[in-house]
Amino acid sequence: MNGIDIRHVITQLEQAEKVQQLQQQHPEMQQKYLDIQLREEKRLLQKKVRESDEARKAQEEKRERERKAADRRRRTDDEHDEEDEQGEHINIKI
Repeated sequence: MNGIDIRHVITQLEQAEKVQQLQQQHPEMQQKYLDIQLREEKRLLQKKVRESDEARKAQEEKRERERKAADRRRRTDDEHDEEDEQGEHINIKI
């Protein structure tokens, strides 16, 4: 167990006393501080919402691109299948 440095304790008490006196003399300061904190929290929450909206839009765009690419591949495959089918059958009329 370490010894307590009384000078450190006194310094902390003096600082706490100054803060307490300021709060008692200027109660509106504390309200302003709380308002600033609330505004900052609100700004951060809005930023998160914007970022999540952007991420959702990016995912939707990616899905749309993938769907279009799959449609193009399917159409190309269908065209190749039609070409292959035309060469497989021989139509002979007598």
